Amino acid sequence: LHVRDRIEAAGRILTLAPHHALLELLGRRLRLRARLELGDLTGVDADIAAYARVADRLRSPTYSWLVPMWRGMRAVLEGDLAAGSRYADEVATLAGKAQSANAEVMAWSLRWRIARLRRETRVIDELAGQLAQWSQSAEVSPWLDCTFALLFAESEDPERGRRHLRRLMDA
Repeated sequence: LHVRDRIEAAGRILTLAPHHALLELLGRRLRLRARLELGDLTGVDADIAAYARVADRLRSPTYSWLVPMWRGMRAVLEGDLAAGSRYADEVATLAGKAQSANAEVMAWSLRWRIARLRRETRVIDELAGQLAQWSQSAEVSPWLDCTFALLFAESEDPERGRRHLRRLMDA
């Protein structure tokens, strides 16, 4: 669906959501993503705050890890890499409590972006090692190939990145 259609659909979900916390979280998450695509950062910030209020009431890391992930993303967009790092740590902590591989990957992604912006070679190497460990234990998947392609494209081994892209294209 077109991004504006998704915002309207998310709004309809929210009208159905009073007294249904999980439905409200879904509507907020969907609308936040669409607003992000439009660059509506004021709307994104409002949805993060509203999502956080509901997630706080639920007291479940399964839902609450998204809040520091989004706040970390916003901090990085604003150039506050120190705050972004603190939020990445919070996401990682909640990932463990929620036993969420998705949250773990998002914490990794936030840390990786910050390390790239800071040009911290040692941290980038550590994160690449962590990604390599995941690839050993996970099935071959498009997200891993995409991540490796980007990681190696930005490193001193762009040919290795091309190999991952070729594998994606051949799949």
